[in-house]
Amino acid sequence: FEDWKWGGAIIGLPLRVADEVNGVMSLALDRPHHFDEHEIRLLELLADQAAIAIHNAQLYQQVRSHADELEQRVLDRTQQLQRAKDRVIAILNNSGDAVILANSRGLIQQTNPGFNHQFRYERDMLFDQPLSSMVAEESLDQFYESLATVEPAAQPKRLEIMAQRKDQTTFPADALISAFNEGEER
Repeated sequence: FEDWKWGGAIIGLPLRVADEVNGVMSLALDRPHHFDEHEIRLLELLADQAAIAIHNAQLYQQVRSHADELEQRVLDRTQQLQRAKDRVIAILNNSGDAVILANSRGLIQQTNPGFNHQFRYERDMLFDQPLSSMVAEESLDQFYESLATVEPAAQPKRLEIMAQRKDQTTFPADALISAFNEGEER
């Protein structure tokens, strides 16, 4: 730079937001110039606006990056839950045990193939039918009493009842009753 002769003017202004400097805005002229107060104030305003724009772009990038990370976490968790659900469905659908899911009003919402085979019903034939329709008349009181006392997260209640198939034939059944919370439903 020893031989370099430059006869211009240069000014550097900090790009500052609050107390943080994120860069410098420089303005160079190719001829000598003395920056007066009015020009300096105008350049400071431009530098302030540039600093705010840069800061906003950085914040946007941080928010976008965080949103992308959260979205990936949601996708990963959704895949984990789907795999868990698929495993549970596979277990239920391949179990020889009869499984019935009913809502808090005692209406059947789902049965598994083991139930359909043992009770001789077609799939979804009992949707929204009372759970008690699977219980023989002589076991109804015991069934309702057990159903009324079951609590979510508690040990399942075991009872021996007479169950009733589609064709009205009865058979002794060992039943487990368990409550679970599904949103506001129990």
